[in-house]
Amino acid sequence: MAVDVKVLFDAAPDGFVTLDTGGMILYANPSAGRLFGYDPAELHGHPFHVLLTESFDPELFSRGELTGRHRSGRLLPFDLSVSLYEDEGARRYALILCDATARKAAEGRARAARTRAEAVFDHASDGLMTLNAHGVIDSFNPACEAMFGYAAADVIGRHMKVLLPEPYHSGHDGAIRYFETTQDQRTSAGDGPEPAQGRRKDGSVFPMDLSFRQFTLDDAIGFCGIVRDMTEVRAEADRRDSLLEKLIDSNTELERFAYVASHDMQEPVRMIANFSEIIRDDYADRLDADAKEYLDILAGSAERLQAMIRDLLQYARLGREGLTYAEIDLYDQLSHVRENLGEMIRESKAVVRIDPMPRVHGNAVQLLRLFQNLIANAIKYQPADNVPHVVVSARDDGTQWRFCVADNGVGIDGAFHQHVFEPFRRLQQWDQVQGTGLGLAICRRIVENHDGRMWLDSAPGDGSRFYFTLSKSLIRTAPEVNP
Repeated sequence: MAVDVKVLFDAAPDGFVTLDTGGMILYANPSAGRLFGYDPAELHGHPFHVLLTESFDPELFSRGELTGRHRSGRLLPFDLSVSLYEDEGARRYALILCDATARKAAEGRARAARTRAEAVFDHASDGLMTLNAHGVIDSFNPACEAMFGYAAADVIGRHMKVLLPEPYHSGHDGAIRYFETTQDQRTSAGDGPEPAQGRRKDGSVFPMDLSFRQFTLDDAIGFCGIVRDMTEVRAEADRRDSLLEKLIDSNTELERFAYVASHDMQEPVRMIANFSEIIRDDYADRLDADAKEYLDILAGSAERLQAMIRDLLQYARLGREGLTYAEIDLYDQLSHVRENLGEMIRESKAVVRIDPMPRVHGNAVQLLRLFQNLIANAIKYQPADNVPHVVVSARDDGTQWRFCVADNGVGIDGAFHQHVFEPFRRLQQWDQVQGTGLGLAICRRIVENHDGRMWLDSAPGDGSRFYFTLSKSLIRTAPEVNP
């Protein structure tokens, strides 16, 4: 081998080996030595087949993959090409060797990925199919077979319109033009013509959710389709709508009953209260101490019942009132609240601070009732000899206003935070704090009427902070009201 050629082969990145006709190694370049873990000089004069795990005849081999054995003992896949040449009249074989380890590993990873993809495709609960750029079906998974009643072999190679009802099922229609004229990504929520119904092999039609996503493979445009049978979903939605309608009807009837019952109960209760007072006044000299005590109990019970009926009527009306919404200055509303609660504030020496308030859209009467109930509760539910401190504040929460009515009262245990909004739920006895148990239920109903929500943060001895939200329509912020 000429010196300049040897220099060239010594520097080659691929292995290069020459053999005589008997298969003995005449020359091995450094890359060939590194491939098998030997110094090239160690390979000279040895048969090439000792480096292999299989038989090899250079006369019969042209190009392909063989498996060798590294000096360490590990198996070594490599690509080999063999050429015959003559050197000074002697036949020789030139071998070019390239390590195939990385390629084999990549092929293994590709096979594993393909196996996983096939497993997902075959076992997916949703229908999966692939289409070419013209809408012809290339693949059709078992879920699609079960959904449409076709075997994959029946639809592969056919246009996907076979799966669609009229007018898409027939010839020259929008489904064909869609796949032939667009290469944009489409989904069922987009502007493509995907119908909301599929057509089974037996001709029956069913509701479905169908979406497509474009992909490119080997420079060819294709579509991956995901299909979901919506029959049960639609049926469940219909059942849910039917149940909701029944619940609305039931709630309406309950509200009507509560309204009528409480309205009709007012007169008998009023008569009980009035006549118990008449008996006490007109027959005072004939009544002993026990009788007077019984009349006091009767009058007190009638008073409580009147309060409950009054609040029940108010609660029932919240679901029956035809609400009108307008722009409201909450500063003005809270000024009216302070006037309405003036006697309670003076008697308790309460300090009520109102921070800057926004203007909102809502029902003025209901929002006044909401703030009045919350502030009155904050003043009422206080430890003995405690001076109530109440703060009403508002915060901009983006698309809504968030309000807080905070106090320094007795507080509420976390176990009762949800219960306090239930009708007639009271945490204290009537003789401790008078009330009907409907105040916070009314507040929550008002907030819900304004598409908001209500919650609280409280603990015994730490006061309470009642929060609620209202949809925002900010015009200006009112000035602060000094206590």
